[in-house]
Amino acid sequence: MLAVPSIQETFGLVAAEALLSGTPVIAFHNTGLSDIIEHKKNGYLAKINDKDDFVNGINYILNLKKNFKSNDLRNTTINKLNYRKISKEYFEFYKSI
Repeated sequence: MLAVPSIQETFGLVAAEALLSGTPVIAFHNTGLSDIIEHKKNGYLAKINDKDDFVNGINYILNLKKNFKSNDLRNTTINKLNYRKISKEYFEFYKSI
């Protein structure tokens, strides 16, 4: 488990590396990490600035760690960070401007 208590993280390479290695990540919902963490699927996204919910996330991961499959965490992250998917999203964004 990786706990990222930062409340202003734009995108954490360490968190991406953890997910790619099959390690679930806990972070706050208002950070850039919410782009790669799916709540209760490959990690836990705590409510903004809610330290109690962050602790709930730690307990959630500890209690259900066996349910987090390394290959599933890795594959979910690879799909989210796929350069073709990201470039298509950028293209669609620029078309909309």
